[in-house]
Amino acid sequence: MVGPPSLIETVTRAGLMGSTKSVKEELHVLRKWHANRGYNGGIVVRDLSRPLFSLNIGHETNDEGKGFHSVDENVRGNMSQRECYYLYYEVHSNGETRQQLFCRGTTLFDDVITCLQAWCVHDEELGCSVHFGFNQHANRVVEDVLPLLVPPRGKEGGTNHATVEVCGHSLGGAVAMLVAIKLRKRGYFVTRVTSLASPRFCSGVEESNILKKWLPKETIRIEDDLDPVIYLPPMGVSVGDKLWFAKDKAYMLPKDSLSGENGWPESVWLNLRLFETVLNVFKTHRVGSYVNRLEQLVKDMNGD
Repeated sequence: MVGPPSLIETVTRAGLMGSTKSVKEELHVLRKWHANRGYNGGIVVRDLSRPLFSLNIGHETNDEGKGFHSVDENVRGNMSQRECYYLYYEVHSNGETRQQLFCRGTTLFDDVITCLQAWCVHDEELGCSVHFGFNQHANRVVEDVLPLLVPPRGKEGGTNHATVEVCGHSLGGAVAMLVAIKLRKRGYFVTRVTSLASPRFCSGVEESNILKKWLPKETIRIEDDLDPVIYLPPMGVSVGDKLWFAKDKAYMLPKDSLSGENGWPESVWLNLRLFETVLNVFKTHRVGSYVNRLEQLVKDMNGD
């Protein structure tokens, strides 16, 4: 499993989107943050309300002479937060291409509608029933990001030297899990999945057992027991190893230990502290709150 310092940085990167109301500014913020920390690869910011190759999107250049895709100004004025995910990619000297996909959490009203579409439907590709809204969103992300990814081995222009990592917060966390599974089923080498403060997306234990077989070994979901989103929908089931912040302690719970008599950490009715959760609802679900918990975990592990 990925170590705490690396995990903190991954979680932090999942919360970088949504800081501005301009695609150009958003891209500039992301590039500056990554460049300041030694990330020298490229970044693509995507808006799923528009197709990847749209006649209304022009190619412009920022102050550093680097290209980006910009939305027409007339359209931009009618959109609050368009960005749905960003892709970081870097080609190393050994020929390996590292691709990291970060899925945005709930931001738009349409995202709320997506979360409320909580009935489960059977997906032929997944081979089981999952949350309708999250699955529809994951399908849009997959179809949109495929032209941007290095094809896997066996496809035209493909290679076995390209990896994919997927991370997301809240709605984006559930979507990240589904996107990772769909990419693996299509032959992509997905090496890591990180889900942060994610709602539940499986209809039952049987479905979660089917999906967890398709997730890479380095798959983790991070949850705070005072975060209300992790309990929604109440009858749903999550997938993957669980880093659980409960009160003032942290527990690492392997996915295979969260079943039967040992499945109580997954129970809404046993773990939901309603009064405390309501009081902390605007704090515990934020990416910054999770970063603070992870940083404290590192200090505790180091004996500080």
